[in-house]
Amino acid sequence: MELDIDLNDRRQVLQARDDIARLIKIVDFAIENTPRIETRGLPLGDKFIWDIVETLPDRFSTTDIIVALGTIGKEKRGLVKCVLARAVQAKLIAVLVRGRGRRPTSYFKVMR
Repeated sequence: MELDIDLNDRRQVLQARDDIARLIKIVDFAIENTPRIETRGLPLGDKFIWDIVETLPDRFSTTDIIVALGTIGKEKRGLVKCVLARAVQAKLIAVLVRGRGRRPTSYFKVMR
């Protein structure tokens, strides 16, 4: 956002102040009404994948997540695998059976 204000033009300065105040109200409203994101040790960008993992049964595979993503599942296969690798490192899930070729890796949720 760029402000181009002539500080000698009182009308323009007052208009800029009103615009900024309106934007601050919008941002405050968004902050107050956005639920706090708890990723349990995962980076913030992984939240939407992790939300899917939490809806799956205790034993699941990468295919389950990709199918749950619907039409964007195939595009996001790399992201899914990265999120799962980080979740394994954070000890939120564990590898049950490592995938081979066309067989997906199976995971299970670690109880805490």
